[in-house]
Amino acid sequence: YIVVLKRRERNEFQIFAGFGRSITSLVATTLAIGCLGALLSLTLSGFVEPSARYLLIRSLEAVAIQAIRDGELSSGRFYDVGDTTFYATSGRLNRTADNIFMYREREDEIDTVIVAGRLFNAEFSEIGRVGILLNNVTKYDIPDRSRSLILEECADCSSVSRLDNLKHAYFQNYYMRLPAVNTENIERPRQPQEYTFFDIFELEEWSSGIRKVMAERLLRGALCVVTPFIALLAVAMTHRAT
Repeated sequence: YIVVLKRRERNEFQIFAGFGRSITSLVATTLAIGCLGALLSLTLSGFVEPSARYLLIRSLEAVAIQAIRDGELSSGRFYDVGDTTFYATSGRLNRTADNIFMYREREDEIDTVIVAGRLFNAEFSEIGRVGILLNNVTKYDIPDRSRSLILEECADCSSVSRLDNLKHAYFQNYYMRLPAVNTENIERPRQPQEYTFFDIFELEEWSSGIRKVMAERLLRGALCVVTPFIALLAVAMTHRAT
């Protein structure tokens, strides 16, 4: 736009018209610039950006997996290791943490809730297996099947409901090992924004997310073609005062 505007202000196009030159070369140059921009846009949005986005997510996942292996987990957040969720209000889980809450859903239809005052030096192995030593522990075992029974029997109860199957125990020190987590096989389904054109055209059926991503990429390319012509039209429809 700036180049063509300066040439117009110098009356170069009037001189070319006097030589019998048409605007064909100008339109062809504008079209070539637009097509080059569209090609660059499709290359970036269709190949470079999805690959870079996918590599970024994989790198972040690798950092998270390494944090689980090494136990570099800070307090104030919930973490899932296998079938166990744990939380600490302060400290670090690979050193000493205070006020521990753990929830474990076991295969024998018994949920275990553990509330501990302190955690000492959790052991995180390379295969994701975690061993922890807890202090001042209260352990609750809650059968899953008791939940539906309570809801059925006490649906119309106005009194305080009972949980007869609840078992609890207190331990001064309690050591437990969490189930192993194969961190190498932790995978996340690829998002539509992470698909390259090659990946998209290999799909048998396009989902709504894939169609949306394709439309966005094609519209960006089309915008690159149209933009130089908008600039050319702006030069043609204005004069020195405007």
